[in-house]
Amino acid sequence: MTLDRRVSRTRTALYDAIVALMREKPYAEIGVQEIVERANVGRSTFYAHFRSKDELLTRSLERLRPIFEAGRQAQQQKPRIESCESTLALLRHVREHRDMLVTAEGSPARRIIVEAIEAELTRFLAPYAVPRSDHMPRDLVLRFVTGTFVSVMSWWLDEQPQLSAEEADRFFHRLVDQGMPAGFFSRPPQRRAA
Repeated sequence: MTLDRRVSRTRTALYDAIVALMREKPYAEIGVQEIVERANVGRSTFYAHFRSKDELLTRSLERLRPIFEAGRQAQQQKPRIESCESTLALLRHVREHRDMLVTAEGSPARRIIVEAIEAELTRFLAPYAVPRSDHMPRDLVLRFVTGTFVSVMSWWLDEQPQLSAEEADRFFHRLVDQGMPAGFFSRPPQRRAA
């Protein structure tokens, strides 16, 4: 369904407003009134489109869909996860918005963003997930892939931000394609210094 141009412009203005405000202050301090003022729309217009700022933030991440679509051609030609150029494009996008994700750490905004990224990745990958002959549940495989992506993305942002998006994407693909490194759990646990 194609959105009316006015509806599309209004939503884009609201999406841009919440992103801009999140770059300026903590998510918890952002109110609907501030969002509508920044977007130059009325409060009733906001509520005609969204129930809350959380819903606005979630729906704003639907704008990730073109990133996934850009990688669709490669996925169709070589339907394995390592051919998925969309994950690298998504990590590059995340890198551009790293400041928002880092400042949102520990807040509902971080959870909303991560869950929306996971949902969009699942939506993109689902058509490629065919039933397996070994009776591995399809939804379990999808959760594994998207969960691994979110884990790598979060680790990269929080622990290893100096790595490039390309390096983080390589780690993701290695984990998904090869699983646990051989011998990872073969030694006794190491004690960490307090």
